[in-house]
Amino acid sequence: AALMLRVDDLDASLGPFREAGVRILEETYTAHPAFRSKLVFLCDPDGTLIELIEMPGDPGAPIGTPFPG
Repeated sequence: AALMLRVDDLDASLGPFREAGVRILEETYTAHPAFRSKLVFLCDPDGTLIELIEMPGDPGAPIGTPFPG
């Protein structure tokens, strides 16, 4: 199982996790400049994967909806 959380600024969001000693799977950090998005996976204490993703657009829009400019 995995949990995906959308964040406004991935790099800024990672700071508190690092400070708390959360296991960040740095090798999964991926940036997609053409889509203005980034993602990385973390592990909770039980080993559950948590994906943090930064992407533009309305978070309430249906998946596949084009994002503005």
